[in-house]
Amino acid sequence: MGACFSELIGLRRDGTGEDVTSLLAAAVGRGGMTPAEAVGLAVPLQTGGETVMGTSGRLFHVLLTHPELAERLRAEPEIRPRAVHALLRRPGTADRLGGTPARLEAELLVDALLDGVPGLRLAVPAGEVPLGKGPLSRVPETLPVTW
Repeated sequence: MGACFSELIGLRRDGTGEDVTSLLAAAVGRGGMTPAEAVGLAVPLQTGGETVMGTSGRLFHVLLTHPELAERLRAEPEIRPRAVHALLRRPGTADRLGGTPARLEAELLVDALLDGVPGLRLAVPAGEVPLGKGPLSRVPETLPVTW
């Protein structure tokens, strides 16, 4: 997988794409990181996709079922990193291997949610959000939203 990302990053150095690989390639092109560092970030991000989906689902569920928290984070963006870290501790992501990339990714996702879609809210009552049945993880199966 590393060889695949190495080739993609090499091909996308001058691109303007907004996907993770293109953003890493652009950073390499600007001299902000080496190709090896970019590949070192790309591989865990790709292989951790399911974890990211579960973590972001739980994060968004908390924010959408606690609109007062979402509003506070919109009003005080400077506290978002601490809030995201605290929220990630709840699903156990913050202190695992890859915790720093997980926190950074979660911060970007929360910023995108709060800043990009300010009127976002649940389209159903919180109690109607279907949660997974797994013994260790109550990840939302879907998050019906409106704005």
